[in-house]
Amino acid sequence: MQNVRKQQIGWAIALTTVIALPALTACGSAPTGRQPSSSTTKKSTATTYDPADPRLQEPTPTTWNQDPEDVPTNIPQGIPTPPPPTDPGEIAVTVQANTVSSSPLAAVSNNTYRHISISATVKWTKVEGANQYRVSRSDDGSDRFVVRSMVPSKYSAFRDGGGFANLAVGNEYKYLVEAIDHSGQVIARGNDNAKPLYPLDVPSLKGPENSQHAGSLAPVMRWTYADADGQTKEGPDGFYTEVFSGTYLVPMWRGFRQGNLADSIQYGSQPDFYPGTKPALYTGVLQPGARYTWSVTAYKTDTGNAMTAKAIAKSNAPAWFFLAGSAPTQGGK
Repeated sequence: MQNVRKQQIGWAIALTTVIALPALTACGSAPTGRQPSSSTTKKSTATTYDPADPRLQEPTPTTWNQDPEDVPTNIPQGIPTPPPPTDPGEIAVTVQANTVSSSPLAAVSNNTYRHISISATVKWTKVEGANQYRVSRSDDGSDRFVVRSMVPSKYSAFRDGGGFANLAVGNEYKYLVEAIDHSGQVIARGNDNAKPLYPLDVPSLKGPENSQHAGSLAPVMRWTYADADGQTKEGPDGFYTEVFSGTYLVPMWRGFRQGNLADSIQYGSQPDFYPGTKPALYTGVLQPGARYTWSVTAYKTDTGNAMTAKAIAKSNAPAWFFLAGSAPTQGGK
């Protein structure tokens, strides 16, 4: 009986850590970029938690991700896992590379310019007695590091690259984080590495057509991911489709279709979900004649699981909007 009780207590502690970690990370991360999932090199940890567990389901969001490099989107983060135990003088460091593609001008013109951002987010566990953290990078995977930033002790994350300082696709980047005390001495250190994925092409929206009535309160959202000759491209693990309210971009629904051959999904349905993410079970009721914004995001990780991913690539189609329901007939009937 004592063994059973210990197992129950252990599960309660592990579950509390999973649920509480996102809030702790949000309070202790530097505001230098988007906050992807925390992952570790110990992939066996990922199997400890069941994504289908209702206690791990994603709460209904109240706003869209306001990263200026993305169209409106609420692509889920991987379920966080507790950091591995460390010895004195060591820091648990995790690095995740992020490749984001978008075509911001395609929605208003025939311009096919593709904006690409390639960055890495470095996260670490805080060290007692640290005054600041020195973040260094090696571009060839060796131990020849160049200092990238000195981060105040109240933060535990740093974003490197992106914009005009994109990281190189396929290059192995190694990051070293050192905790420095008030006297300038290094009291703990740790490192991790990641290799950015190649940018994905941007999906093309097909329907509901831009600025038109959808013809239904549960429309089928359609898109393509193909070359000019109509051949389906390889690359994404699947596609997220999202709908937002037209004025304030409040998330109404998000669905996922697995596979690069996917090209449609009906509003409100949840045929698939990406491994290592919390299921999104919220669905808002569309109002006849109301305006809604929608988009599609191609998504890929290096491991096929958002919990263990060291690199993520996504590409956002330019957002369209539609009017729910059917167009009024002549005479307003």
